[in-house]
Amino acid sequence: MPPRKPRVAFVCMPWASAARPSLGIGILVADARRRGYECDVHYPNVRMSAIIDSAVYEAMASERSLEGLGEHLFAVDIFGPEAVDSDAFLEGFDSDGRGGVTGSLTLESDALFALRDMMVPSFLDECLEQVLASNPDVVGFTCLFSQVMPSLALARRIKKERPEVLTLLGGGSVHGAMGSSYAQAFPKIVDHVFTGEADLVFPAFLEKRGKRQSLRGLPGVTANGELQHAAIPVRVLDDLPTPDYDQYFETHAALIEAGERPSAHRDLPFESARGCWWGEKSHCTFCGLNNEGMAARNKSNERVVQELTELSGRYRATVMAAADNILTHSGYRELLPQIAELGLDLKFFYEIKANVTRDDVAVLRRAGVHWVQPGIESFSDHVLALMRKGVSAAQNIQLLKWLHEFGITPYYNLLVGFPGEENEDYEGMLQVLPSLFHLTPPSGNGGQMVQVHRFSPFFFEREALGIEGIRPKPYYRHLIPEAVADPMSYAYFFDRDEPDDLPFFSYQERIDAVLHRWSRSKRRLSATLGPGFITIRGGSRTERDIATLEREHALVFLLADAQTSMTKLRRTAEEVAHALVDKIEGAVADLVRRGFMVELGSRLVTVIPFERARSSAELREWLGRWLGVTRSPRTASASGRLVDLQGDAMTGFEGSLHPTGERRGVLAREV
Repeated sequence: MPPRKPRVAFVCMPWASAARPSLGIGILVADARRRGYECDVHYPNVRMSAIIDSAVYEAMASERSLEGLGEHLFAVDIFGPEAVDSDAFLEGFDSDGRGGVTGSLTLESDALFALRDMMVPSFLDECLEQVLASNPDVVGFTCLFSQVMPSLALARRIKKERPEVLTLLGGGSVHGAMGSSYAQAFPKIVDHVFTGEADLVFPAFLEKRGKRQSLRGLPGVTANGELQHAAIPVRVLDDLPTPDYDQYFETHAALIEAGERPSAHRDLPFESARGCWWGEKSHCTFCGLNNEGMAARNKSNERVVQELTELSGRYRATVMAAADNILTHSGYRELLPQIAELGLDLKFFYEIKANVTRDDVAVLRRAGVHWVQPGIESFSDHVLALMRKGVSAAQNIQLLKWLHEFGITPYYNLLVGFPGEENEDYEGMLQVLPSLFHLTPPSGNGGQMVQVHRFSPFFFEREALGIEGIRPKPYYRHLIPEAVADPMSYAYFFDRDEPDDLPFFSYQERIDAVLHRWSRSKRRLSATLGPGFITIRGGSRTERDIATLEREHALVFLLADAQTSMTKLRRTAEEVAHALVDKIEGAVADLVRRGFMVELGSRLVTVIPFERARSSAELREWLGRWLGVTRSPRTASASGRLVDLQGDAMTGFEGSLHPTGERRGVLAREV
């Protein structure tokens, strides 16, 4: 009898967001289908979003304060309420009996008990019927945050109904030691766990299954609860197929046609790179991503552009979310310009590093990037160094300014509680933060205590980094009884001892108060260029001219558009006009006093965006035309300094003050 290709079913359980399809499933199903395997894809998460209300569902899927709750509701179906102390856990969300406010939700214990005891079991029955209707030989579950227990609950039912069906787990929440732990704890529920990137090994797995060959020894795949070889990350991303999201949209459309209201589709996930080029050089201390896939790997620009146009055309969607951990340097020079040349109205989300230039931000906007996660976690140089971020507080601030100017929305947190932080770090931030109230504030309701995540240096280098008393988050004991699995072996999120003398505790009330004011601020500030002067406009309700910057004030304002120092400013002034040198410090003091510039140690940077988005070339041209800082060929003077508008010594000016500049006023004129 010739080998028979196994029929495959992929399942995306709650609590993955129902507003987008699964990238991991999309890639694997596309690859399996091009190899001739029959595949079905199920999105029970979309169905659940229609059952319990989409707003409630998306909060459960995304809010940190609800970590563990969603998984617990399904864990009860596996172990029963007593084994995971369910009643006490759920009542903790409604301690006063009137509904506990958790994040954006008000949770009542009666509703939680009904969800646990009636909705979840009924939902799992429905899922079982749908998945088994196509008679799959293999059922694979994608497991990202809050999906493991729901996947195990359905896998348990599948095994009870049809023991011969192979059940698989894969995804970030079962990578590394976590995956091995789940494989050992649930040998009768899960046949194999893919503990790393599955793109290369999954086709080999299906081929061996079809030929009835042993599945032991596949890299990154457990068998009988054991892992023999580590996973092998994909090296050539162009070899992967374009994701197939057909069943996501079919599921969504069918629910709407039936009169139900699932989460609205928001965006299409895609990837242009994997790994993290910065993490290869300096792993941020708190980052727990990229267990074994830190090595940076890029798709070719041509392939990314082709994939984007194919996905957009196929699904009639124009909002795209990059799954990349970080946009590469070459992306600004090569990929994004090619996307811009398409001439389409595509909108993108990307994760970026904060050490970019003004012109990089312009490239982002031209390519259609509307939202970024820039990794701005602090406005203290010392704390950023403790994080190993490789950026300065001034760079974080200039990026916020440029993003505002170019109409790009950043999402970021203010992280606090790092071992080694000092009182001075918070004193400095309290001085700086009020100057930023016209820019986008951090997310959350205050400073976010830094967490310990598995695969982060805080976890593996905890003693060296001053992390003490590490232990799994308390909710893990309400997921799996400790007799079944030690939470230290499968947990991803951890608590730690927080010393009473942690500097943040002394400043928490003031920091949180400032952040609250920032989040509610209606302040608007912008700069406009006039013939030889710069006008600062601002206000909370209606804008008005509040200051006019002349000569050295205007010069300093432009030269500090990107972080600079007093030494560099004085050197530039001396080369432009010696008479200005002694006035530079006064101009800096005026700009800092008015809140137009901030001083962070030796670094200076302005905080006010231009009313109209400007390129660095436009700013150089204005300086040359109106302040007489003229362009000169780089060969004009072997000793001449180049004044930088993009950072440290990139492109700029040298030369003398134009005669018209001599007649400009010296002081900033306040209106």
